Amino acid sequence: MKNFYMSITDYSEIRFLTGDITEREDPDTMLAEKGIITAKGNPSKEKMRKIAEQMAEPLIVKVHSRLNFRKNKDKPVINTFNKMYDNSDYTGMYLYLTFLYGFVGWKTPLEINLISSRRDLLAAFFGEFMEMLDSKLREWSAEDEAEDESE
Repeated sequence: MKNFYMSITDYSEIRFLTGDITEREDPDTMLAEKGIITAKGNPSKEKMRKIAEQMAEPLIVKVHSRLNFRKNKDKPVINTFNKMYDNSDYTGMYLYLTFLYGFVGWKTPLEINLISSRRDLLAAFFGEFMEMLDSKLREWSAEDEAEDESE
């Protein structure tokens, strides 16, 4: 039987956040190669949106389905993200996101891991992340309303 309450997170998933990188890893070079930062070194808003949609959205959907049987469903997760975002706690948001990846048994994607190396990137990413999260909440709310009407 699989234990759904055990989260497995590897230390490598926080290496860029903590700055504990190998000699062969240069976060700025890696960020530029992946298009996460522009030639001037600024966050690429378009790339942040793509990362949120392609890498973080599947996680949010999985967490939503995993917690759907609980009394409060995914509301505590959403509330935690909202509270941290309101307080500009982007490091906390990253760590919480990493925990959630472990919760569903997935590894935090390298692109999101790289973003944790700079606060400005975290702020830009979580701005896009929160927009994606809000969009998913509206979608789920509409589905719930349609389901209630059909009953």
